[in-house]
Amino acid sequence: MVVIGLTAGVLSGLLGIGGGTLFTPVLFYLFNSQGIPNPELWTIGTSLFCTFAASSGGTIKHIQQHSAFIREGFTVGAFGVIGTALGKYVATSTWFTAQEFLLVIGIVFLYTGINFIRKGLNRKGAPSGEDHADSDITPGKATTIGGAGGFVAALSGLGGGVLMVPIMNLIYKFTLRKSVSVSETAIVSISLAGWLQYILRSPLVDLDSSQLLDGNLFATVSPYSMGYIDFGVALPLVIGAFIGSGFGVKMHDKINTRIIKIIFGVLLLLVAARMAVEFANGG
Repeated sequence: MVVIGLTAGVLSGLLGIGGGTLFTPVLFYLFNSQGIPNPELWTIGTSLFCTFAASSGGTIKHIQQHSAFIREGFTVGAFGVIGTALGKYVATSTWFTAQEFLLVIGIVFLYTGINFIRKGLNRKGAPSGEDHADSDITPGKATTIGGAGGFVAALSGLGGGVLMVPIMNLIYKFTLRKSVSVSETAIVSISLAGWLQYILRSPLVDLDSSQLLDGNLFATVSPYSMGYIDFGVALPLVIGAFIGSGFGVKMHDKINTRIIKIIFGVLLLLVAARMAVEFANGG
């Protein structure tokens, strides 16, 4: 779990995705395989907590390297907080089950993965991949970027970077450097707002009598949990993610951004394929 956290942290620092692309499928498999009721909610809450650690470590490193866009990052994050409220409302509704969760994850990963691979294979532009001139992120753009990221974060546990980075880099044409940095900072606010909402919701609310143990208890993977966050499971992931994110930020300027995009895209397609198998098997 520590190694998974390190890997997720490196991806977070490199790509500004918060690490949720690894946290979410790993945690879902863990909770689902243990027969935990509502594994999708445990996955989202715990993944957002881990993502908060990864994005915090990455943001600190960006600040140290003077590559952070603090004002714009927290502006996007502020609109993202609003998006998390809507995402959490949908995720905790009666019709949102593990099947819908897998479907959402699969679609987001498939779309984003294809776009990043296509962009990475495009050889036009500067060798570094930084072929767009940056401008300021306007309130209108911040609303779109943050709102989409926050909604997806609270609905999937991904942190929102899988949408925010493509929106900024592929649609609004910001450089990958700025997109990653802004996303990393925004995810700090988004993931914090997300896991705080899930820690305040009691799993008992979503259980029926057949899922209770001894009348009022419910099963978790570890005994160290609160709300929908299993801290016992999250701890090794958090330790690895916080350390790995710093390395990811340092590696960003040493790796061709085209390669980063292709690697990211392939990873997302692999995870999408895994989610499709889970969906076909009924979650």
